[in-house]
Amino acid sequence: MSILPEQLPANLSLLDSDRLVELESRIRWLPNQRGTYLGRYDGQPALIKCYPRSCATAQRDFSRELKGVHALTNHGITTPPLLYQGQLAEGHYCVITEFLIDSVALDSEFSVGEAHDRVLTDAHITSVGQALGEAIYSLHAVGLEQKDAHLGNFLYQNSVVWVVDGAGIAPIGRWFNRRKRLRNLALVLAQLPVTAGVLAQALVAGYGDDFTLIQIHVAVDRQRRRREQRYLRKTLRSCSEFKLTRHQRSRQLIRRDQLAEKDLQQVLSDLERAMAEGMSLKKGNSATLVKIRPGGRWLVIKRYNIKSVWHRLRRLLRTTRAARSWQNGYRLTMWGVRTPLPLAMVEQRFGPLRGRSYLVCEYTDMPGCSEYQYHPADDDPNGERLIKALAGTVAALKSLGLSHGDLKADNLKFDGQSLLLLDLDSLVRLRSRRQLHRSTRGDCQRLLRNWVEDAAFADRLKAELDSRDTGFSTHTGFMNA
Repeated sequence: MSILPEQLPANLSLLDSDRLVELESRIRWLPNQRGTYLGRYDGQPALIKCYPRSCATAQRDFSRELKGVHALTNHGITTPPLLYQGQLAEGHYCVITEFLIDSVALDSEFSVGEAHDRVLTDAHITSVGQALGEAIYSLHAVGLEQKDAHLGNFLYQNSVVWVVDGAGIAPIGRWFNRRKRLRNLALVLAQLPVTAGVLAQALVAGYGDDFTLIQIHVAVDRQRRRREQRYLRKTLRSCSEFKLTRHQRSRQLIRRDQLAEKDLQQVLSDLERAMAEGMSLKKGNSATLVKIRPGGRWLVIKRYNIKSVWHRLRRLLRTTRAARSWQNGYRLTMWGVRTPLPLAMVEQRFGPLRGRSYLVCEYTDMPGCSEYQYHPADDDPNGERLIKALAGTVAALKSLGLSHGDLKADNLKFDGQSLLLLDLDSLVRLRSRRQLHRSTRGDCQRLLRNWVEDAAFADRLKAELDSRDTGFSTHTGFMNA
């Protein structure tokens, strides 16, 4: 049963009040579970949550939301005031809170990969981070935590962070209280890009000195790994972001926001033909790259070749290189490390047996780092920025426990400000610190070999790599952008 009219705006009738409830737009919709809307309650801007009575857990969710809102209010935590609690005329449950018109949800400002029309200053970022740290500490100080502690559940207004979503509020409990507080703090930090050093440091400073930087670093790393594992599992199945289609002889994954792109669908229906008509970028023994332009936008198809019968036999039951690159692309995007966005992935399948595979990505028109290979460092205006970007990318990968494995110049693009990583099928996560240090040293050595004929540039790059490595030994796992 639908809990609201299909068309918005619309009006609702309350069971025990004649005040007008107007729905203007929908924020979130979980079929047969919950609807969250922006609108007005008696003319006042409001956030409206509705729970259908047909849902077996509706009353429980409604009660949990109210319990959390009352807990926040009773303990003096800054949260939007409760305007109404009760039922609609149809019997559905409803919670209405004040909507803060000039507030900003923190996920819209700081989530990974988010684009902004304005550049955030360090002063603004520090102010927000400090206020967020203080808000989290105020929750913990009264024995509460936001279990669903993503950035969307914190609003920023006039130098104050407001806590929302009462359903996620729960008591920390008496046992292992300190451990739970550290875990909850790390859960928030783990959602920030690895480059969000200013924000992370301000957040930790706002929270206080209850925990050492090493404790925070370890807890953040643990939370990052858990979030990453959960997300990467989703990238290989149908979910809200991706669609998996199985055919008799193939398996296809595609982003849901690309399903309406008919030109891309036509490409996927005959990848070999699309590659034959495209512009060749690389004809390698192990992989072939072709640039195509369906529907007026440039894309890249990468086909992972089967080199021999023996190679085919070795790869029959292993994860395809296209699937590995697909997951690594979203792994890096998740943490704010730039890489071409994968749009679709196709594998030839014979039951559980794998064959040739394809990856379709966005094409980014940026110069490759090989163009800087033989430039005298003093005459290259981008030289210093390139050095910072190269060392920063290696440091970011290390802080995430990752190693690229093949940092040759052809796999790096630079636009004068930031670096773009390519060829991700060899990127791996290292479980032990010893393996990570050894693999990072290997990445650095391969990186330096790109400039073996420019000793001055290589020396400056090596010095920057060494300084970044030293800085991360006592860091909380973040770096300044």
